[in-house]
Amino acid sequence: MPPPDATAVTKFDPRNYLAIFVFRWKIIAFSVLLCVLGGILYIKFAPRQYLSLCTVMIWRNPSLAVAGGGGPWWTSVPSHVRMLKSDELQKKVIERLKDTWRARMGGIKEMKLDVSVVQDRQLPNLLQVSAKCGQSAYAEAYIAALWDEFMEKQASLKRDFRKSALDVLDGEIKSLKEGIDQAEDDLIEYQRLNAFEVTAARGSIESRYLMALLSYQNMIDTEIMLLDATFPMLVNADATVINDADMLSRRAGSVTPVEGADIVNAQRAVESDFKGFAVERVLVDTPDIQRWQSRKVSRKQLEVRERELLAKFTPEHEEVKNIRKQMAEIDQEMIVARDIAMGRLQDRYRALKMAREALDRPVHNWKNTYQRANQKQAEYRRKSLVVERKETLYKELYARLHDLKVSEEMKSDQFGIIDSIHTREQPVWPDVSKVMFMAIVVALGVGFGFAIVVHVFDNRMQTIGDVESDMGLPFLGGIPRWVRSGEDMVSRPIVVEEHASGAVEAYRVLRTSLLAALDRAGQNVVLFTSAESKEGKTITVLNLAVMTAKVGKKVLLIDMDLRRPRLHRSFKVERSPGITEALSQKRPIEDFVIPTEIENLWFVPGGSTCQDAAELLQAANMKAFLAGVKEQYDYVFIDTCPVLRAADAGILASPEVCSVAFVAKVDATPKPLIKYSLDMLANAHVIGIVMNSIDMSRVSSLYYSYQYPNYAYYAYAYAYGYQYDYYADGLKVKKGEEGADLGVRLGRMLRRIRRNLLPMQ
Repeated sequence: MPPPDATAVTKFDPRNYLAIFVFRWKIIAFSVLLCVLGGILYIKFAPRQYLSLCTVMIWRNPSLAVAGGGGPWWTSVPSHVRMLKSDELQKKVIERLKDTWRARMGGIKEMKLDVSVVQDRQLPNLLQVSAKCGQSAYAEAYIAALWDEFMEKQASLKRDFRKSALDVLDGEIKSLKEGIDQAEDDLIEYQRLNAFEVTAARGSIESRYLMALLSYQNMIDTEIMLLDATFPMLVNADATVINDADMLSRRAGSVTPVEGADIVNAQRAVESDFKGFAVERVLVDTPDIQRWQSRKVSRKQLEVRERELLAKFTPEHEEVKNIRKQMAEIDQEMIVARDIAMGRLQDRYRALKMAREALDRPVHNWKNTYQRANQKQAEYRRKSLVVERKETLYKELYARLHDLKVSEEMKSDQFGIIDSIHTREQPVWPDVSKVMFMAIVVALGVGFGFAIVVHVFDNRMQTIGDVESDMGLPFLGGIPRWVRSGEDMVSRPIVVEEHASGAVEAYRVLRTSLLAALDRAGQNVVLFTSAESKEGKTITVLNLAVMTAKVGKKVLLIDMDLRRPRLHRSFKVERSPGITEALSQKRPIEDFVIPTEIENLWFVPGGSTCQDAAELLQAANMKAFLAGVKEQYDYVFIDTCPVLRAADAGILASPEVCSVAFVAKVDATPKPLIKYSLDMLANAHVIGIVMNSIDMSRVSSLYYSYQYPNYAYYAYAYAYGYQYDYYADGLKVKKGEEGADLGVRLGRMLRRIRRNLLPMQ
């Protein structure tokens, strides 16, 4: 079967890791106890440290008022804090105290203390200076010497700062004064050379001329654009329409631009313009235009007269012909009038074009003149701004120089100890709460880490994920770790006992998946094997055979563990004759079938002990040997020896003979052993793996209920019989006597370590 999708294998599930911590709780508990014990011992024997401290106030004279302010007065407090904690001051303190305290403290390195300077939240001008030390007298002397060095350093910094700042400001002020003088001289010289007053006046005049010319140029451009758009529409228009279009283009070109957003006034101006246009049109009507209009009226009258005559006479009537002749003459006159009006309009269009071209040169000249005047004015403004900026900067520097002198004289930053240096009676270290908290945190980290390491290096088969991801085989089902009563060593089917309802459910699930896998494979013969002995394959095949027979299927159970056959004890029959005799005597297997007390279940025992079982199986034709029973029975279940104990399973596990169901014991069988066993069965058809001996107390909890969800429901169904003996393939161990023999327990532990860490040995 191909391995499952890689994404499903690598999917992270936090419940899996939570279960690691739940079921490795002993490791975590041991780490916690060990670290807590270490914390208690540290608290008991660690050297005590005491806290020496004092409270310092930093303030500024409230009567100090300088120009510029500079923000809150406490902005300098962080710089004082850094200075108190600086290495430079601490070296000076150690140098001052070394003659008295070096021998008592044990050396120069031990004399350096960790100084803490904390600013008060409510009163930012209060600082708490403290140090921890085992000798309180030294800590008090250390803080006192540190404060003295701090005051000396502050005084030295003030002197150096005042001197350097005054020197810099004096140099800047002198340089600025020279710059102001030079800038004023440049401004005066520029005015003289360029006759700035005349240039400014000419610039104003040139600006007005230029605006007038541009306005006239825009008017001509507007009329030209209107005529360009109107000409295509006047192709078939009469003289009156052409005259109106001419007058409208003149009026549109003379419209005054709207200033700002005064839309209402602009609308009123347009209305007044068009009212004036109506009056002007009447005034400018020429005799030709009046004659054309009268001719249009005459033609309308002739059309009316024509309709009246046609109502009385035929079109060939003499009077109708005369009226039509007059109408044709009027139409000819209107065409001539239209051509004349259109010619006038085109002449005006060409005249506008010539005027527009003539305006380009004077406009260009006036623009150049206006730009030169603007450049001179801009240069003058730039030089004026240079003078203003230098004067402003000069005033600011002069004010800062004055403020610096005043602040130094009034000593703006003042320091004082308001709470004298003292040492608290109770030690501050070791702190019980902090030490225990750190111990618990370290304990949990170490415990969890060690639990994960143990889980990573634990290579035993545990979960369904191990089957599907690591082995690449389907999971057929899981069988619980169950108990039995009685003192006998017989492996009997638990599914027939009254108190085994939970086991019955588990075997039902396994039976369903197993039979479905056999149907898909087209087989009715299944071989049960395992990697090592005591994996539970014998009791698994026995109970599965019983459960399959209970559903009405004819089942044959064959014991082919020819080296250690045990199934005959379960049915209370003789071991011989059986498979060994059938193979050695070359007799059909049907001769050795024995009916059992269970309906639909027949059994073939293993036969007498055989030392050359592998050779006997190799020599036989197993396909022909089992052909008869394959036809007679619905299913044939075969129990054989473990793969790593003998070669029998490899010989029998041929795809032509049977399918293979592999049995693995949960939390016991190392994965490398199973992989190696499956490699030895590479030519066989392995239909899946059965997980045996699942601890149902863990199924009912978090981890195994997630890994085996189908069996969590029956978790408490297997809690019966804890007063009895555990069943483990014939190995009987009483629960109350598990820890009786220390040597036996140590031996088992060593064997388990060897199996897990060195699985191939």
